[in-house]
Amino acid sequence: MKHKPCKYRKRRLSTSWAKLPLPALVEVMYYLSDSERVACAQVCRHWYHAFETPMLWRAREFEFGGSRFRPLGQKSAQYAKKLGRYLRHMTIFCRQLTSHTCETMLCYLGNFLETLVDNGPPDLQSLDIEGLELEFWRFGNLRDEVASILITFFRSQNNLKMFRMPNAQFALLPGIEVLEAIAERNGSKLQTLLFEFFFQSRLAVFQVKRFQTVMKKFSNLHTVALNYCCLNEELVRSWADGLRGKLKELVIKCNDTEPYDHVISNSAWSLLTSASPDLQIDLSIFGIGHSREVIPILASAIHMRSFSFFSGYDIGNELGLNAILTHVTANYHQKLLHLDLEFDNYHDNIDDALMTTVTRCRLLTSLKVKAQTDIQVARYICNLLEEGRTSLTTVDLMLCDISPMQMEYLRDLRDDMGDMMRGQGVDLILRDDLYPDARWSSAWTDPL
Repeated sequence: MKHKPCKYRKRRLSTSWAKLPLPALVEVMYYLSDSERVACAQVCRHWYHAFETPMLWRAREFEFGGSRFRPLGQKSAQYAKKLGRYLRHMTIFCRQLTSHTCETMLCYLGNFLETLVDNGPPDLQSLDIEGLELEFWRFGNLRDEVASILITFFRSQNNLKMFRMPNAQFALLPGIEVLEAIAERNGSKLQTLLFEFFFQSRLAVFQVKRFQTVMKKFSNLHTVALNYCCLNEELVRSWADGLRGKLKELVIKCNDTEPYDHVISNSAWSLLTSASPDLQIDLSIFGIGHSREVIPILASAIHMRSFSFFSGYDIGNELGLNAILTHVTANYHQKLLHLDLEFDNYHDNIDDALMTTVTRCRLLTSLKVKAQTDIQVARYICNLLEEGRTSLTTVDLMLCDISPMQMEYLRDLRDDMGDMMRGQGVDLILRDDLYPDARWSSAWTDPL
């Protein structure tokens, strides 16, 4: 018996990859590497047109420096010449810089950015530059040249919405000039400005009027990350006026290597919070241990979402860490979601204050603690989790200087809480500082 040929069979057989619709072909190429895309482009004219689709080349990462600095630099220059005009989202990594490789890296970076501009500058929407760390460059003239190259490039951009450049460590004047170049054409468009450790340490940037002036030119900021040494009363008040209802997230780093003894008044923070009621603030303090220095920074009107605190290493006397915890609890217990504490508290007993903090901060979802505490603190937090009296979903406790008997108790506590925490969806990590890597997590499951 002969079967009639299916009327769809011929049509199905005639459909080939060569005739795949352009949107579908572009979608396939989106998941291919550069070398695979080049190979595809040589198949036929239709595939070559897909290869040249701008969407495939809008987001790109470039690396300068490191052991393969020459081929990477040459490849980046070729990309800039042929496809750079399509870029919309660019990330630049500067790797393994030494005093001897900085000049070579700078040459390739400068050539790359110059080629981008000369071949029709890309209309970037986001730019991320990581790893410059100019403070460690051997020659000062090279640092100034970096700023000059970036200034020229930024003056070719008109639609930048996100700029991130952490750990750049510019000198004061070059750093301000870079910000001025960004603000010149993007001040009303930039929404995200992330520039922690943008300036060299020890610089009191908050005292410089020119810096305050350029920061006011960014009139559409939603997210800002910067150092406390860049903030002052005037800037906070200007944000309350110029960014009213716009500012949503503020990340502040405060470090003991930079000026931090200036105080921003509670009224200024209150004004900013009232102007931008959706504002959430993440504050990190590193190495500033004593309560008399920390508490003035922690204005009660700050809408604190996350607080990270490292007390510094033991200096041989009491730091007043109880007072810091009490202050944080009293002022932020209705706001705080994330708490990260690392105490070198040989002279401070924080057990009661820490348990009070965990109890009163009902919205807290993430807790990480490394400190000298009694095993009963771990037991208390586990009881809160067991009874559902806390919102915590992630807990990481490292108990320091505990006795062998307490270590045994900690192991028993791990075993007792394991199944229950997994059932509740809580990631509970209990460990000691003697074996910090031998940690136990309730999120871990036996692969067997």
